[in-house]
Amino acid sequence: MNLSQLAYCGLLWLITQPPVLSQTFTAETISGYLNSVKHISLEDNKTLWGKEIYGPIIIVDPITRVFFTNLQDGGNSLMDAGHGVFTGVLPDSIGVANTSFVWNEVRWTMLIWNSLSRKETKRNRLIIHELFHSLQNELGFPMKSTLNGHLETKEGRILFLLELSALRSALTASGSERGEIVRDAIFIRKQRNNLFNGSGINEDALEMNEGLAEFTGVYLSGINNKENVYLLNQLDSATVNYPTFTRSFAYLTGPAYGILFHQQDSLWTHSLSGQDNFEQIAERIFQIPLAKLPERELGRIEDHYNGKSIRIAEEGHQRKKEKQLQEIDFKFKKSKVLVIPYTKDATGGFDPTEIIVLSSEETYYKGLELIDAFGKLVVDNGAIRDQSRNEVHVNLPSGANLSRNSITSNDWNLTLNSGWTITKKSKGIYEVTHR
Repeated sequence: MNLSQLAYCGLLWLITQPPVLSQTFTAETISGYLNSVKHISLEDNKTLWGKEIYGPIIIVDPITRVFFTNLQDGGNSLMDAGHGVFTGVLPDSIGVANTSFVWNEVRWTMLIWNSLSRKETKRNRLIIHELFHSLQNELGFPMKSTLNGHLETKEGRILFLLELSALRSALTASGSERGEIVRDAIFIRKQRNNLFNGSGINEDALEMNEGLAEFTGVYLSGINNKENVYLLNQLDSATVNYPTFTRSFAYLTGPAYGILFHQQDSLWTHSLSGQDNFEQIAERIFQIPLAKLPERELGRIEDHYNGKSIRIAEEGHQRKKEKQLQEIDFKFKKSKVLVIPYTKDATGGFDPTEIIVLSSEETYYKGLELIDAFGKLVVDNGAIRDQSRNEVHVNLPSGANLSRNSITSNDWNLTLNSGWTITKKSKGIYEVTHR
């Protein structure tokens, strides 16, 4: 992943998940995982997207960086591990994340070993999601990553949760009633996008990237049954599983709309282009009029889709968010800060479930990994990225030994390459610089 775009990486499971026992990380185990996904791809027979979903996969242990793969590299440098897989050690220059990346002129899908569930359908959903990212450029859906800060405003979140409530109802409905409910969901979306200028373009970009990937994983893995139990559970627990929707909302709307589209028209993916968006697709498949509903309809829709309870819950969320913003301000504005500049060649990943847009220049990340010429930074409890300056800021604890090449705090770990050091830039501000 190129960090200047902050795109394409899934959850940083190295940060957010407990380690799996390393003795289960064997060629035999990985071969079984890969064969399960390969079987799904063969059964699909290029039906969903017109191309085979299965491709080069690397599954890596984030601690040792040892990996297993289903493909020998171009230089035949990998060891045959038996069971139809090969093994090697991932270079330190490559960030570990659930992502799509190019290495040795091959487009790979990387999965972190301890992010993979022991439950087959759950595991396959994640692997297929990431396989889609490796395929999407060929399908005409460029990898675009956007931050949707309006989904952390009070009204933005309320309108988004209203849309999810409508989608939940649509998934349990049938016939013409389903189409009417989808129309309500699209009306809510239009209201939100009209309220926040430019938000529609940003939402569309992420849905045609992460949304389509998650739909593909959910549909092909078989994790969702005909009664849509999996999706209903996901929508019901949205605010628990996703503390913020800034970069994660499409993991919910993508499979919800996608399954609704597929149940209405199983060939809907065949006519998609990179210029499409979910609103247009819904209008086409469900024959929803392009003209928006009267404003008075919003009151009816709020009443019908639990608007009152959503608003009450969001009052509590906003109070919690205000407290969190105060803590962030104190941590980064009123304490010592370490500044880590990065270049356009930086790689890494982030946790998309907890991102807060602080301003047009600054974004808060709960979990972040950054690899560049300076070395490696792993954050598990808060960093601010200043995209206007290409810098990442972390809180610098008192008493930290800045002369060492490896510095660890309660929130992050920094390892500096040879020739790099930390210097004082101004009062309370320190910076990673090259000697």
